[in-house]
Parts: sequence; structure tokens; C-alpha cells
Amino acid sequence: VAATGGARLAPQGGPVNRRRLFWVLLALFIWLVVSRVDELARLEQVLARGAWQWVALAAALEVAHYFANGYLSYRAMRLAGVGGSYLSYVPLAFAALFVNVTLPAAGASGIALYADSATRRGDSPAKATAAALLTHVINQVSFVPYLVWLDLYLSARGALSAYHALISVLFYLFALSQVGALLLAVRHPRELGVVLGTVEAAANWVARALHRARFLSEGWAERSAGEFAMAAEPLRRSPRQVMALLGVSAAVHIIPMAVLAAMFRAFAAPVHAAIPAVAYVVSFLFVTISITPQGVGFVEEAMTSTLLALGIPSAEAAILPFAYRGLS
Repeated sequence: VAATGGARLAPQGGPVNRRRLFWVLLALFIWLVVSRVDELARLEQVLARGAWQWVALAAALEVAHYFANGYLSYRAMRLAGVGGSYLSYVPLAFAALFVNVTLPAAGASGIALYADSATRRGDSPAKATAAALLTHVINQVSFVPYLVWLDLYLSARGALSAYHALISVLFYLFALSQVGALLLAVRHPRELGVVLGTVEAAANWVARALHRARFLSEGWAERSAGEFAMAAEPLRRSPRQVMALLGVSAAVHIIPMAVLAAMFRAFAAPVHAAIPAVAYVVSFLFVTISITPQGVGFVEEAMTSTLLALGIPSAEAAILPFAYRGLS
């Protein structure tokens, strides 16, 4: 909804409104930093205890991760018929991160940037929104094999908690619902509208029963069905290219695993090669299925408890998730 609204308002926004919005976001971001100044001071102390060469490598890999995310967006936009060079999408990847952290709205705030950027280039904001949605779905789906591996790995070592299993199931359902919506949009777009209409009616019925405002705005089902229909267009027209993009997305997930491997080396914590991968998969899982912005609080706790269950010493299990998340 935020993405659609941003796309609709973008042509009328003008440079003055954009400048005002920028200062509002900057003020919010400064408040976000000031409110966590103690955590930042602690992060500086923690990182200073690590080997600077490995910390620097981890930081460089983290930056490369966002460049890779920019490349994913670029490829998806090209599939959707939206212009722009690869380098023009790298700043957008960072800007989307900035907006999503400052104004968390399940990723919708960041998606609005792509629509606005397309409008200023003379491209279709609706196509840009659909391409950003396709990128989001591909990113979630490409993560599923890693999550399956994680569940099997933890289960084999007796480290799979009931809470972790529940969050995994929620993620599987989340990914399945998105894939199902795309496939319905490809083959039966009218049925997709009916399904989403039922979801909208049910959600708002629950809201009324709880004496709350509407959970989903009026016309949500129609707008969402339209966005999924446009996002599914590349899948209908160029399925091989979409599958190739899925492979690229799966490879991008390896970069933050390398970041964590460098962080383990920075703090002289010798571990099995699978441990950094486990830590990343847990991090991504709890970032996605979380009620706090970027999973603050939940992710660190989940990573620490998982590392402890795998036999990592308590000092490393507590410091490494904090250092990794702070660096990220």
C-alpha cells in the first residue's frame, strides 16, 4: 500500500516535497542513532578487540552485499522493462535500507523509492513497483534451500528448538503464499483477486471483532492483485531469465556468510565452516519473521542461543552476533 501510494504521489511531489521528506527522514535517523549511542560506543569497543584486517574484510564484504542487492534490483527492473543503469540502482539499494530502518513498513517504504525513481526517469512507476515486488519474492524463495539445510543441520545435532521450528514454519508459509500468488497471477489472475478479496474481508472482520480499525485498507485486494499480475509478467514472458535471477539471488546469500566467517576469524574463534552459514541463516530468518524493525533484539538473541546450542563458547556466542549486526 505504501509503495502504491508513493508511486501515485511521486509525479506531484516535486523537489520541494522531496527535500522536506529528506530532512524529516534525516531527523528520524539522527534520533535513531542518538537513542542508541551507548550501543554504538559498545560496538566500537567490541570491534576494536578484533583483528582489524578481518574486520575490514568483513566491512568490505558487507558493502559488496549491498552492491549485489543493487544488481538484483537492476536485473529485475530490466526484466520488467524499466530503464536505468546498474550503478543507478546501487544508491537505491542503500537508500531503501535507510528508509526501511527509519520508517519500517515491512519493506514497503523502500519499494516506494524504486517507483519514485522510475517516475523521475520517465518510466512506469507501476512496473518498477512490480519489479521490486518480484525481487522481494525471489529473495525469499532463494533462501528456502538454506533454511531447509539449517533445519536438518540443527535437528541432526539436537539444537533445533521449538521456537526456531515455529519461525521456520512461518517463513515456509510466507514464501509459499508469495509463490502461490505469483503462479495464480500467471495462470488465473481472476482467482487471485477472489482469494485476496477473501483475505481482505477476513482480516477486516477480525479487526471489527476486536473493535479495531481496518487491518487492510479498502481496495487492498484489487491493488495487490494488480501488483502481483505485473510482477508475474516476466515469469510468463521470460521464465528462464527469472530462474537465472533466482540463481543469482541464491548466490548473493553467500556473501553475508563470508562476512560472518571473517568476523569469526577477527575474534580468533575457530569454528567449523558450517557455523557462519548457520549464523547467517538464523539472522535472515528472524529479520524476515519479526515484529521489530530489522529484527532488533530478536535476531541477536536467536543467533546467540543457536551458537550456544552448537557448543560455541559463551563469550563468542554473545559478542559475534552483536558485532555482525552492528557492522551490518
